[in-house]
Amino acid sequence: MSVRYTGRLIPSGKVFQSNMDDTAAGSVYKFVIGTHTSIPGFDEGLRSFKKGGTGTLYLPAFLAYDAQRGPGGDQFENLIFEVKVVDVTDAPPPSPMQMPTAPKGGQQQPAQAQPQKK
Repeated sequence: MSVRYTGRLIPSGKVFQSNMDDTAAGSVYKFVIGTHTSIPGFDEGLRSFKKGGTGTLYLPAFLAYDAQRGPGGDQFENLIFEVKVVDVTDAPPPSPMQMPTAPKGGQQQPAQAQPQKK
């Protein structure tokens, strides 16, 4: 998902971060929903948006930074995000799991049992 947003603190309304006015393509926030790479409320709230969608996300502290210091420098900050979804694409496929390889030089040797001490 590619998103433009303005983040504000509640109750002051002070802007802590925005990429709404940036015209460079690299300034769009890109992330994969469900990978926990953004705060939970942002990830969860944007699931209902489609390409071109706009809206406001009101995030209670527990869906933002919770007990960690938030963008205003305090714990348990409530946040507001004005969002505009620029693009929605399929997530990249997961990388294939590494399969163990046989030792070099040919066939795998059978495992040998180790005698147990009594």
